Amino acid sequence: MPFFPFRFSLLVAGSLSLATGCAEAEEATHSAVLYVAAGTNETSVFAGFLDSGYGASKCSTGLVDRCYVTTCLDGGGVQTYVDGGKVDFKGDELEATLDTGAVEDAAGKEGPGLAARDGLPALAEDEEVEITVHGKGSVPAFEGSVRMPPRLVLTAPELEEPACQGVDPESVTPVPIDPSDDFKVTWSSEREDDIDIVFMFDDIKDYDGDEDRERSTRVRCLYTADEGEAVIPEEVLGSMPNGSGSFTIRQIVKNAELADDWLLTLGSYWEMCSPVTVE
Repeated sequence: MPFFPFRFSLLVAGSLSLATGCAEAEEATHSAVLYVAAGTNETSVFAGFLDSGYGASKCSTGLVDRCYVTTCLDGGGVQTYVDGGKVDFKGDELEATLDTGAVEDAAGKEGPGLAARDGLPALAEDEEVEITVHGKGSVPAFEGSVRMPPRLVLTAPELEEPACQGVDPESVTPVPIDPSDDFKVTWSSEREDDIDIVFMFDDIKDYDGDEDRERSTRVRCLYTADEGEAVIPEEVLGSMPNGSGSFTIRQIVKNAELADDWLLTLGSYWEMCSPVTVE
């Protein structure tokens, strides 16, 4: 089904940042991410067991106010994964199995990677999803669960169709962004869950004569749900290229579990998306 642009790349790019740890992380030598992403209409799950090495990074990141602005060239940094075997996700009506050793790359070849599956049944607030890692190689067998937080109530900006899945973004009116004025996001919540606000763009800004080179910009702003408001300042908006992109807001809960020498980050989040236009 159609989905908002950059959505899967957002999962891939965010997998490391979502795997923020606790003190136990110092005792582990390997890390993994196991997440449930709930949308208005459908649900996604993803799992990946991270290898220790990076390829050459073609990304640069700077902190502006409370936002990380990342610009990448030619696909950006390379993250490698190990085959952690199969992972089961099971909820009231949700049931999915991911094979982290059989992930198809851009060339159609299968190998270890970040496994994901879209189009699963919608979840309820406070629903529990059981996660079972069958284990393979150095990855141990493990059973755990994540519980969905209450659904975030977004009050601004007003989204024509807040779903991240099952919606053709070309049929949705983009939210306008004026880089000369602060961009405000407001919501209702009394919890202290993490709030991530992410803008994604593909662009060739400032690369005259090199227009064929792939370039992307990601802006990730960090808040907590109990704050109820985010003000994205002009300095951040000025780093966004003119044209079309996407806006995503996520309310995230996560916990880290230590199994042998693996730190497994189990998480869940609600997400809402919209196309945006920087004018």
